[in-house]
Amino acid sequence: MRTPIEHLFGSLKDMGDEQALEEMIFERYAAEATFEDPLQQARGRKAILKMYQDMARVFPDMSATLKRQACDGDSHVAEWEMTFRSRLWPKAITISGVTWLTLDSQQRIVAHVDYWDLWQFLRRALPIPAALLERLPEPLRHLIE
Repeated sequence: MRTPIEHLFGSLKDMGDEQALEEMIFERYAAEATFEDPLQQARGRKAILKMYQDMARVFPDMSATLKRQACDGDSHVAEWEMTFRSRLWPKAITISGVTWLTLDSQQRIVAHVDYWDLWQFLRRALPIPAALLERLPEPLRHLIE
């Protein structure tokens, strides 16, 4: 039997299919569920659906690798790596993160929190000119590279 996190990660491939995405949200999330990550917050299925739809438009090519997960009662946590491409930049970007889910008695998600490093994302997504990197002191250069 697949865990709720495995279902979520399996549905990433369907994010471009609006009907499949809507079915997944309404099946897997409780009516008043919340979602939070470093960039956004959403409350309720419709807001969470819109957030996923917006993400699919910006990142049409997205995949995730589930590294490990643990479950204890109504709490599920997973470590992952996500790779995506955007129309905004040519190269694929991979970031690491953790997802924490809280489930209700029907195994629907009531709280979904993603933890990932916004700085890691920005430094991988935005190119830093080599001439600028050469001028930075070593501790700063290490943070950007």
